[in-house]
Amino acid sequence: MAALTLTAANLDGTLVGALFLDGVVLAANMTAGLVVYKDTNNQIAVATLSSQAASQVLGIYANTAANAGQPAVYWGNGTVITGFPTLVAGTPYYLGSAGAIIPFADLTTGNWMTQVGYAYSTSSFMVQITIQNLQKA
Repeated sequence: MAALTLTAANLDGTLVGALFLDGVVLAANMTAGLVVYKDTNNQIAVATLSSQAASQVLGIYANTAANAGQPAVYWGNGTVITGFPTLVAGTPYYLGSAGAIIPFADLTTGNWMTQVGYAYSTSSFMVQITIQNLQKA
């Protein structure tokens, strides 16, 4: 399987259910659909598997491409995103490297497990951050 890709074309505003948007400032240049956390400067940064940043995951970056210092929004728990391509219905998805969203099967040994959400259908994704504080064996 491959990482999920959310492009600007998919950011069509067709959100269903609880919409949670939080205005913040970007710590670095970013593209849509990456998993993010708040860094020590209270700015949004891309979450990674190489640090404990995964324990502070907030959600999925919801803007199109933007530069550091610009305002940003993210989708948090309870948001259903329609427009994610090629989901496998019923599959839980996790934080992968460099903010990617990947299926559990794509996690490798030693990766910190942070569930980002799951697929309702082949095109609807429920954001449900679950920080498991476990490494995959």
